[in-house]
Amino acid sequence: MGSRQASYGMSLFSGKKRYPDVVFELKGEATLTLGTTKVDAVLMRAQWSDRQVDFWLAPEWNNLPVKMSVNLGKDGSFEILAKEVTLDGRKVLEWISPQNQQQRRP
Repeated sequence: MGSRQASYGMSLFSGKKRYPDVVFELKGEATLTLGTTKVDAVLMRAQWSDRQVDFWLAPEWNNLPVKMSVNLGKDGSFEILAKEVTLDGRKVLEWISPQNQQQRRP
């Protein structure tokens, strides 16, 4: 539901544990750079105990999550970024590695 709802409750699963009734709240907006593409996104954040989960949703792409940051305290943390997105048969995001970016410059 992303930007249409200020908070949203759901269960999260880490692979080892289930976290019931986690409440995500709308925390702001930003423009993210994914590869060479700038993407407007809204931040939905959940915090409880020593844990924090951030979902960055792209409204122009039907609130598709384009970045997720997860910090599970002593259980570890990780970040996931969208590298390639195709909508209705059209590629809207294509990852270009930093090495290839340098080669593509005129």
